[in-house]
Amino acid sequence: SPYSLEETASLDLARVPRHIAFVMDGNRRWAQNRGRRHFQGHLAGLHNLSEIVRACSHLGVEYVTAYGFSTENWSRPDREIAGLFSIIRAAVS
Repeated sequence: SPYSLEETASLDLARVPRHIAFVMDGNRRWAQNRGRRHFQGHLAGLHNLSEIVRACSHLGVEYVTAYGFSTENWSRPDREIAGLFSIIRAAVS
């Protein structure tokens, strides 16, 4: 778990929601601000989501939904769209 017992001991686990949804946004900006390629930003986003899902599981969240591709994404270059779908396929398999 990414959290210590001391950090989670003070949480009221009865108030933890059963379902949390995330909108993955800003991965391209993250990469751009660091001089990296967009694909690297999307991979970093997936890594962060993985950590978040583990933390949610540790806290008792039963369902997690991640929105990783919006209708606006269709206007991106074909190569970037293919890369996004490649990451999505790898994440769910």
